[in-house]
This record gives sequence, C-alpha cells and structure tokens, in this order.
Amino acid sequence: MTCGVDCSAFYVSRDILWTTRRIEVAPKEIERICHRGGRERGAEREAFVDRFDGLPLAENEAAPPEIGLIPGSSPSSPLKSF
Repeated sequence: MTCGVDCSAFYVSRDILWTTRRIEVAPKEIERICHRGGRERGAEREAFVDRFDGLPLAENEAAPPEIGLIPGSSPSSPLKSF
C-alpha cells in the first residue's frame, strides 16, 4: 500500500512496481487496495476513540506513560538528566 500512497498517481505506482519488482498490477487495483487500507485504518481509529471515550474521567485526562520518556528508557526506570 505504501507505493500507492507515496506516489502522485496510481498509474505511477503501477510503473514503479513493474520497474522495481516486475509485478504487473492495474492502477485500479492499487487504488482499491489503498482505499481498503484507509477504511481499515479508520475503523481502528474509531475503535480506539470509543475505548478512550469509555474510560473514567481520571484515566481519560491522564497522559499516557510513554509521554516524556527519553528514548530507550521505560516507565519503570528513572529518567536520566543530561
């Protein structure tokens, strides 16, 4: 799906797939795959929002534990100062 999303047109994606991988696919098929992926991503987002909305207010307002961590650290380890 990345090729279909990153290119300016579906026929450009088709040309790239043929040139780089010798995969023959119609531009319309690339379009359908991209739209299907978009619908799946939208459904995942809606499910996340529904779960979030169902949380009690205290949990709803709290920041996720990953926010503010130094890359490579974990919530259980103390933060290092530089």
